[in-house]
Amino acid sequence: MRNKLLLSTAALVTCVTLASAQNMPGGQSGGGGAERGSRTRAAIAKARGWVDDLLGNRVASFAEIAAREGKTERYIRLLASLACISPRSIAAIIDGTAPADLTVAGMAKALPDSWAEQERQFGLRD
Repeated sequence: MRNKLLLSTAALVTCVTLASAQNMPGGQSGGGGAERGSRTRAAIAKARGWVDDLLGNRVASFAEIAAREGKTERYIRLLASLACISPRSIAAIIDGTAPADLTVAGMAKALPDSWAEQERQFGLRD
């Protein structure tokens, strides 16, 4: 199990390092999607915090995070992938230009590794 966690954590290191270099802007979502955008931003920030806790050795596993958060490990693992969302995708969520059907669950379940592919999938790139 420890090896599986190490592999999962190692896979996130590059994207979290790159994503952390980009400050998550604090702007407001436009239009009627403000609440959805706020929930999405909160989920991304939470995911980044969880991965940072793992990488900083403040927690030993997703199971430990799940216990702390009162959530299932499956839920934590699902949302942890949001730590790797592209800065352009985050900007679209914040400024309200992300597609209306872009949800936290939808992003987490099918998030490509490539930022360019994420942006194509979310309709932000041709």
